[in-house]
Amino acid sequence: MVSNYGVIEDGVVINAVLAEADYAAEQGWVLLPEGVGPTWLYDGLTFAEPLPVVPTQQEQSDLRAAAYRQESDPLFFKAQRGEATMEEWLALVAEIKTRYPYP
Repeated sequence: MVSNYGVIEDGVVINAVLAEADYAAEQGWVLLPEGVGPTWLYDGLTFAEPLPVVPTQQEQSDLRAAAYRQESDPLFFKAQRGEATMEEWLALVAEIKTRYPYP
């Protein structure tokens, strides 16, 4: 019977492969529980979800700048025309800063 097996390197599932049990055993692959796949951690006994990737300060800055351009700048110009309030714009700016904090 074909099942889903994980190719493990340095405690990390680097690939998921469909294979027969005998062939997977020859390769040293590990049977994967449902929902487990590449990037999951494996300690030889149990699987754990991958650690979250923490963006660098430059990446975070780029994300924040893009959010300003796409979200807050249009609202700012609406506020300038009287179609929105400055308070709405300031609240959005604060929310973007919270969403993309600097490390």
